Formats: sequence, structure tokens, C-alpha cells
Amino acid sequence: LSFIINLKDFAEFVLKDEMAMLWDFIVKNKDYDLIRKYAVNNHQESIIDDFLSQLKENNLIDTKQSFVKYKSNYLPYRIKFDSENINYFIYSRNNFLKKNSFFEKLNLILNYTCNLHCKHCCNPKNIDKYQISFENAKCIIDEAVDIGVFFFKLTGGECTLNKDFLKIARYIKNKHANLIINTNGQKLYDDENFFKELIKLYPYNIQLSLYSMDPDIHDNMTGVKGSHHKTLTVIKKLHQNNIIVSIANFLSSFNKNSSKDLIKFSEELGIDYKESCRFFNNTDNNNSNASLSEIDIENYYLNNIDFSVKYKNFEKNNEYLCGAGVTTLSVEPNLDITPCTYNKYVFGNYKKTSLKKLKEKILPEYSKKFTAANLTECFKYDYCKYCYYCAKIAADDNSFMKKSEQLCKHAKILNRVFLKQKQLQKN
Repeated sequence: LSFIINLKDFAEFVLKDEMAMLWDFIVKNKDYDLIRKYAVNNHQESIIDDFLSQLKENNLIDTKQSFVKYKSNYLPYRIKFDSENINYFIYSRNNFLKKNSFFEKLNLILNYTCNLHCKHCCNPKNIDKYQISFENAKCIIDEAVDIGVFFFKLTGGECTLNKDFLKIARYIKNKHANLIINTNGQKLYDDENFFKELIKLYPYNIQLSLYSMDPDIHDNMTGVKGSHHKTLTVIKKLHQNNIIVSIANFLSSFNKNSSKDLIKFSEELGIDYKESCRFFNNTDNNNSNASLSEIDIENYYLNNIDFSVKYKNFEKNNEYLCGAGVTTLSVEPNLDITPCTYNKYVFGNYKKTSLKKLKEKILPEYSKKFTAANLTECFKYDYCKYCYYCAKIAADDNSFMKKSEQLCKHAKILNRVFLKQKQLQKN
């Protein structure tokens, strides 16, 4: 099987058998002379022409060329990506997956080692000895595919520093699953051969962290001079090689005014941009200097979030709080299985349990408890409907599935922003 997601038209396509193999061949080999030779050798000229025509008609490839039966018109194309209204699409899609207990994604945290020293980092320290080996990854991937997983995210630390990174990435692609990579891009810049090998795998998405268009601000946050130049160069190179790239930014006191330029850069390049500004202290290294003030967060939302459309968030019902432990799982470098990369609640260790057992016996009970209806101390005030409830943040306050000072404070800010925008509209 191969899965294609059209983010513009909010549709997913499942390709089977011969069409899945053809799609895999097309995205791996951008040499259209080679594709033409493949078509001729297998007497499939008309099939490939028809297939490319259908891809174009469904907005999955972008080319000015028209494809005609029995005529060799094979030109490079770019897979389309459009983030317009994507939040609504993801929300609707994820609700469907949750209600049908459909597991789709597994995060493999390959290691905690990193070549940067970010001031806002929330990864555990002093456990660099742990990393997922290829042998363990292979078993995990095989079992994950068997229970329906078709998205695999490789992350860390800096996952590209894992000695088996390319072997693990290749194995995921050989299983015809989607490969997502979170990286700071430093190794992709330093090692040209590594970059070329990664490009051959044609990942579904590579997300890179970029904190400002100002090199001094970015390098100050990462603690490594020159890291901005490397990351920016890699983003442009990946884009030139037709790889879907997204930029991730974490707003802190150091880069709180960087959003505008980063958004402009991503729009000019035509790539997705994700920004986090939800919480006050999303760090484990207690760097209070990185935290945003309430005024900073309020001003950010006033300038960047439009509340003119009715705000939709949790109400006190049986809706799942998020997909962690419901549609996604994470495996830590020591093989502990957790709900997500941030929530360190441990379901078990892969050495002692299996993903199949978790899915069938443990997770159904967990997911029943992980709903808005179980937040017994919440939903007592108007501002509660603006809460982005996160079990990780609540656990930081030593109150898993209970009220959290950080989350309540954040909900109050959002409520104030909503009321201010409403008043501005009246005036």
C-alpha cells in the first residue's frame, strides 16, 4: 500500500498493488528517462500516462505538461502542499481516527543526544547512552505496520546522530509507510553524502527548527554559532529537491518578535510553518529567562489569532483530549512506550510487552479515562472552554488529569483576547 494525502483538497488516497509500486517508483526516481524505460520494458506506456493524468487531475502533481496515451511526456513535477484551512481538516480527520480506534502514527525517539544546546529544550539530560538500535527498530516497525500504523516519525534529541538512522529510515520506506523526520539540519549540512542518501528516500515530510531570520537570535537560542546558516541552507536545498519541508518555531523571550519574518520567508518559499506559543514554562532545564510573560502571549494572540469565527475547543464531554495514546504512540530510546514525545507516562517497556497487546488490552482502558469528562476539577468557568489541555503540562504541575496552573493561566489569556477582539469588532 501507498498513502497520498492531498492537503489542498482535504482528501486521502490509498494506492494498492501495481499503482502503489508505480507511485513509489515515481517519487524515488525523478529521472523521467528511467521512468520511460521502465514503462517500455514492462509494456506500461499507457498505464503510466493515465496514472500521471489522474495525479494531475487530483492536484497531486503540479506540471504544465499534458499527458496523452502512448506519448512520452514525462517532466519533473512538484507534489502540492497548501496549508490553507489545514487545521480544520486535521481536526475532523483526527476525530474520525479517535472514534474508530485507528492507530496511524508511531514516534521513534531514536536518541537524546544532540549537537545543539537549545535554551528551551525539554528533553531529558544525562541519558545520552540510550539509543534505539536497528534491530529493535525493525521489530517495532514490523509490529506497528501489522496493527495499522502508516506514519513513522523519527525524532530525538537529534535523530540523525543515531548510528543506524539511515538503515531505520530505509526500512520504514521499504514497508511502504510514510516517513517524517524532525531535525535541526546540522548533519544534513555537514555531511553531503548523508544528505544525498536521505533525499533518495523521499520522506513524506522533514521538519526543521528555525527560531528567527536573524542569525544572532537563532544562534543565541541554539547555543551554537553558525547553526542558523546551516539550517537555513538545508531548508532551501530540501525544497529545491522537491522534498516537503515544514518549519517549526518555539516562541520564547529570546525570539518573541520573530514571527512576522519567519512567516514571510515560509510563504515566499511555499512551505508550511508551525509555531508554538501555548505555554509559559515548556522546559525541563528551568531556564526561566526563556519564558514568555502573560503580556507577551496576550499580544502575540491579539496580533496573530482571529477569533471572529467561533472558537472551538473542549467541552465537558467524552471527546478525547488529544490523539496521544489513542491514535499515536512513542517509543523512547530506552524502549519505554509512552503516549507522545512530551508525555512521559509509561505504558510499558517494549522488552516486556508488545504494541499489539498495548492496543488490545491497555490502551482502550487508558483512552476511556483520557477524555474531557474525566477532568472533574475543570469546566467551572467561562474561560475553561479555551483550555488547550495537555497531560504533559498538567503532569509538570504534579496533577495528571487535574487542574494545572499553567493551563488555567493560558486559558484566561485566550478568553481575554477573545473579548478584546469582540469589542474591537463592535467599535
